[in-house]
Amino acid sequence: MFKWFCMILKLFFPLTSILTRLKKYIKHKDKYPLQFRYDEVRNFMLKLQKATKKQIEVHNYEIMDKPHGGRIYVMNHISMDDICTMIQISQKPLHFISKIENEKAIAIGTGCKGIDAYFIDRNDARQSLRVLKQAADAAKHGEDIFLFPEGTRSKTGEVLEFKSALNNLINMAKVEVVLMAIDNTPKTFSKKEKYKPFTVKVRICEPISYEEYLEKKDDFAEYARQRVAAELAIIRKGE
Repeated sequence: MFKWFCMILKLFFPLTSILTRLKKYIKHKDKYPLQFRYDEVRNFMLKLQKATKKQIEVHNYEIMDKPHGGRIYVMNHISMDDICTMIQISQKPLHFISKIENEKAIAIGTGCKGIDAYFIDRNDARQSLRVLKQAADAAKHGEDIFLFPEGTRSKTGEVLEFKSALNNLINMAKVEVVLMAIDNTPKTFSKKEKYKPFTVKVRICEPISYEEYLEKKDDFAEYARQRVAAELAIIRKGE
């Protein structure tokens, strides 16, 4: 509880301020470009990182940092802090594909809408495909799309089956794919953890071109899952 008390004390006013500004930005997106809105959200996320005493260790960070065209980033999902971590390390705007339930959440929904996230209704196949098409078009025009292909957070921490949304998105976007693994983010908001520094680790794989994807197309979802699981195992071995 001491950890949460400290976090609330440090973040209450910054959170209230950013949510108020984001609501204005969302209503007037023509006046506030995506990069500006993303930077505003990222600045808050960096304050969150400091308040939680989180350090981030990234393997192959240069892959994300170098200028590049539109991409699809794919990663395992173990905590809400997965999204926060990616915003903290990426200076280029990331468009997250999220479940539609998050759209109405006060903090999460406002933040996601502020950086032009895509919301999928998992109970509506037509709506899901339509949203994936919008995300794919954005990737074709140079934007970075971020997908958690498991479709939900893993309660065990192991990598779950990758859903068909992954192949659908790649087939429509025809851009390169970057597989990633992340670990230790559940500690960020855990009430059981002591309020002391900890490290979240991220491993970034070499980009997979669309042509390479086509060679593995039939089994790509399982290939990607195994690759992410292998990278996660490396993290947990401490290599």
